[in-house]
Amino acid sequence: MQLGQEVPVGKIHQELKKLWASNDAATKASLMNFAIYSESPGSLEENTALISKITEEHACRALVIFARQDSEAMEARAWITAHCRLAGGKKAVCSEQIAFDLHGQCANLVRNIVFANLESDLPLVVWWQGDLTDRFDERFFSRIDRLVVDSATWDDPAAQFGMVLSASKESGQRFLLNDLSWTRSYDLRLSLASLFDHADLLKGLPEIETIRISHGKNERVCAAMVLVWMANMLQLENAARTGNSFILQKPDGSKIDASLDVTDAEVALPRLSMEGKDMSLIFELDADARFWHATANCSGNRIHQMFPAHDQALPNQINAQLQRARENSLFKQITMRLEAWL
Repeated sequence: MQLGQEVPVGKIHQELKKLWASNDAATKASLMNFAIYSESPGSLEENTALISKITEEHACRALVIFARQDSEAMEARAWITAHCRLAGGKKAVCSEQIAFDLHGQCANLVRNIVFANLESDLPLVVWWQGDLTDRFDERFFSRIDRLVVDSATWDDPAAQFGMVLSASKESGQRFLLNDLSWTRSYDLRLSLASLFDHADLLKGLPEIETIRISHGKNERVCAAMVLVWMANMLQLENAARTGNSFILQKPDGSKIDASLDVTDAEVALPRLSMEGKDMSLIFELDADARFWHATANCSGNRIHQMFPAHDQALPNQINAQLQRARENSLFKQITMRLEAWL
């Protein structure tokens, strides 16, 4: 994916005006500022390709940023381009993109560069890829309206969650937090909740004695979020933990054995099972990752049901986040409890 036309950093606004003057698009659209920040080499091209997909559904001014502080060179380069949707074979609605390649000391100017190139009066959504670093400081996060992260990419999730929750408190909870790990668990949580519309299963729910959640290699946080969500729903306390095994205590004092089991699966959550007195339940994702298959036995009754599993491609995950403008109170509850489960 080409980055577009290279322009001097100090003349971005003038060059954007020229770009639109020569563009045959009917409309330049922008509903938000959407910045992607990364410290990974090659991310500019990869994220430009992602922006091309994301802007099919969400018009925005996109800022794609690669920062490399350990570089000996002190360099700042910028490119501009437009991502357009077609109607009748012509460009109809376009979103503009500004890409930055920042090296050495220039990488410390991220917040200055971002804030200088925002569409005024529009909210700022930042997708911070990888670990939060020292550039994620008060002068930066105090201007963010929504922060998107992916805890599956963090080296130390507990420390990173502590950092972002501290930043949220420090900023007066100005920005909303979204985690792609929580997004990837949505289909399973929705399907599991829907299945317990069956009266027999709901009746057997208090009798659960074991919970097993399987997850992909880098998706332990996603699995832990599902377990915390279940604990919230069933009013369970985390009474003891040994590695990836937990003893959960019910309100009546009885116990549930729970575990998070890593697998070689390429999907986040391939399987969940629950067992108890006169009740068993298995949720499994099919080989094409298109449907969840639920098989339950309760009091001699066998139930089989299928639930849709949405495409987990990265652009779809981001689009799902951008469609939600309000705070997710349930996710906030989960993050407040999550540390002891990581």
